[in-house]
Amino acid sequence: MTGWRRFSITLAVLFLVCFAFVAFQLKAGRLTGFDNKIYGLVTAHMSNSITIAMKGLTSFCSVQFIGALIVLFCIIGIRKQNLRFYNSMMILNLVCAWLINFALKTSFHRDRPDFARLVNETGFSFPSTHAMVSAAFYGFMIYLCIVFLKKPIKQILSALLILLVLMIGISRVYLGVHYASDVTAGILLGFAWVILFTYFIDKVHARPRTRKRGRYVLRSR
Repeated sequence: MTGWRRFSITLAVLFLVCFAFVAFQLKAGRLTGFDNKIYGLVTAHMSNSITIAMKGLTSFCSVQFIGALIVLFCIIGIRKQNLRFYNSMMILNLVCAWLINFALKTSFHRDRPDFARLVNETGFSFPSTHAMVSAAFYGFMIYLCIVFLKKPIKQILSALLILLVLMIGISRVYLGVHYASDVTAGILLGFAWVILFTYFIDKVHARPRTRKRGRYVLRSR
């Protein structure tokens, strides 16, 4: 196992441990103070313009937006054979993340907060679907950046995608449809899942290597 793979697995395990800690705190009823404090901080400067921005951010994890991105990637994949496998894995990653989230929501059975809701949502609250699915989906996009792009573009795009996931999570708290602990748990679990998922597909679908000047160089499929 390479150093990078060891680091990624360690990071995934760390995220899972942190998720388990948040879940334990929820079961123990110790999250009320944390959730109320974060909600107060996020909504301290609430205004119409910020509300519009937050609604825009949360739409980056809407069914319509993510569906449009998947269709776009599938269209690109028609002409680029090396993208077809990753397109199918993108969809599988998304479906699995949603199913895991649904199972956990049903298990924890946490009601949504009584904060002032600026958008309508139904269903249970923990962990946040938007937070988990965005971490899993845009985490996979980060993986694609690492596979296909070169420095420094892949670092810049990866940082922007991580920031987008965090902002989507903040928007869910601001809009009053999730506790901060719901979002925290969703992001932790979403990133843990996508790290393990991409590690698995790398194992079963090893990218070919070409020899160049006496050393092996990774080549995108």
